[in-house]
Amino acid sequence: MLNSVFSGLCEIKDARHVRLFDQFGNEHSTTKRWPESLKEQRVEWSKCASVASSLGIGELHEVWIESRRLTVIDQIDAGVFAAISGKNGSKGMWRYQLTRQRQRINATKTQVI
Repeated sequence: MLNSVFSGLCEIKDARHVRLFDQFGNEHSTTKRWPESLKEQRVEWSKCASVASSLGIGELHEVWIESRRLTVIDQIDAGVFAAISGKNGSKGMWRYQLTRQRQRINATKTQVI
């Protein structure tokens, strides 16, 4: 299933880099030449989760990073994260595609049960 999700995320317009990883730091799929390492992305996620926790705003599900390029780190399933990065990305389109992939995962779960 993760291979199918990865393929779907790679088709997003203006997404140059895509990575799927789990909560333990295992990389499941990735495109080549990421500007930052998986470790750097996990540190960024943990910093944001710490801020959310300290402010008492609840559980963190998604982080958007805007600079010379757009990057999103999203928890697409329990313990599974997707990172997408690229220039000129449309936040609305990327958000829609991430939601679609999450729905695909959830639809598959009901079939397994």
